[in-house]
Amino acid sequence: MSPPSIITGDPFALEPGRCILVVGINPGWPNAEMQKTDCVPAHQAWESGFDGYRTHRRVYFQEMTGEPGRTKNADPRYNGRHFSRLGNTLARALGVAHEHWDAGANARQFFRQRAAILDLIPYWSRNTKNLNLAAALQKDCIRQWCEVVSAFIREKRPQIIVVNNRGEPVVINGMLGCEIAPVAGVGLLGGRTGADNLATPVLAHPFLSRWRITRQTYIEQFTEALRILGVPRPILGP
Repeated sequence: MSPPSIITGDPFALEPGRCILVVGINPGWPNAEMQKTDCVPAHQAWESGFDGYRTHRRVYFQEMTGEPGRTKNADPRYNGRHFSRLGNTLARALGVAHEHWDAGANARQFFRQRAAILDLIPYWSRNTKNLNLAAALQKDCIRQWCEVVSAFIREKRPQIIVVNNRGEPVVINGMLGCEIAPVAGVGLLGGRTGADNLATPVLAHPFLSRWRITRQTYIEQFTEALRILGVPRPILGP
């Protein structure tokens, strides 16, 4: 009853080679009120063509007017509980956050300017435990989406791909063309999207919204994992 969730924000606006890609396994189904706010208009935009869908989704990380770094999200669809912690934590781990900005404002700027958000399986669900995600890799629609993700990676050349949920390695490997494995001593999974050392590094952490970890500990583990994977720092320039 809802179109797939293809994009969040406007990842096409990112500068090639100066961004990262953040991927989830699949989007969580919203409540009934948010379904009306997002899914119903998305269905209409989907029917009117991709430009309409892109216009509908590009404002997701938009700010209200106000003091920079203290503003609230302008788009009522914004899931602050999920994206504020994820974006703020990654921005600080990568050294591109404003130290005195609120978490949400940091995260939204990060996703507008430095990080693309995509889902490996772009279909909504309430509980992935009831789904056979590995079997989804054989569906024609998912294979086509895999080609789109691969084309996006080639076009935007992200410096690293961060997976926000290491719990589905078969899906991660199948969709990103990698072989992730435990990174010694840091609780993360890592790998590269190809066989040679020039391929895009991939780093997968537990689902951050539910992971009981301090920001500083995360930054330390993230930094150590990059060192072990041989990823030079800084990843993103000023």
